[in-house]
Amino acid sequence: MTDTPPALFYVAQADAAVLLEDLDPSEPSALYAQLFRQLTAAAGSATEIRLAGSHAVPFRSWLDRAKLRYARSGDRRKSEAFARVRQSEVLGPSLPR
Repeated sequence: MTDTPPALFYVAQADAAVLLEDLDPSEPSALYAQLFRQLTAAAGSATEIRLAGSHAVPFRSWLDRAKLRYARSGDRRKSEAFARVRQSEVLGPSLPR
């Protein structure tokens, strides 16, 4: 089995605020804690979110589900924020150091 490569997502300040609104604070996972810290930092200024492969997979899934959920409900602003973050991904060997 191959490990999933790490990933990097570029997050603008406004998009970070939208993603933070959608995070479930009752989620006790290490991924939630890492995302909360990084998104909180991004809410102050644009930043990068670097995730290990094991965390990148559920993050991508969450971004995709939220994008579709908001698109269906007609919330274009939120749907587009999730889409921008999802499309900003840089994978494994392409990651800047």
